This record gives sequence, C-alpha cells and structure tokens, in this order.
Amino acid sequence: MRLVAISLSDQRQGHGRILSELVEDYARRLFLEVLLVNAAPDAVGFYKKMSWQTQVWDNAEYMSGKSDCVQMVKSLVD
Repeated sequence: MRLVAISLSDQRQGHGRILSELVEDYARRLFLEVLLVNAAPDAVGFYKKMSWQTQVWDNAEYMSGKSDCVQMVKSLVD
C-alpha cells in the first residue's frame, strides 16, 4: 500500500483510528511483528497517539533527502 489518508473534511471523527486498528488486526493475523510507515509530517501526532515511534528503518531513503516523510515503526508484540 503506498498512500492512505483521511480527507481533511473527514478527519477527527475516528476514521483513522478505526482504519489503523483494522490494519493492525490484519497484520497480527499474518503473524507480522512490526509495521513501518512513512508518515506525512502533519500526521506524526496521530501516529504517536496510536503508539507509533519515530525510527529510521530505511537509512538510504532517509539520507537521500528526497522525502519529507517521517519514518515510524509500531511493534505488534507485547
């Protein structure tokens, strides 16, 4: 999946949280242990509320400076 976003007029209504929970549930059923995202800078606060952490996971992409996205990770194991 390359791009997922909630339209501005539909934000702050719980749609992002529900979508995130569905993705996490599906990933757990696939026995994935971690999720990775290139978050838009204005979405970092949302991801942090959903327990994501800022972490560089693709150093080559990060160092290229071609993206203004923030690399983040979320562990799916307790």
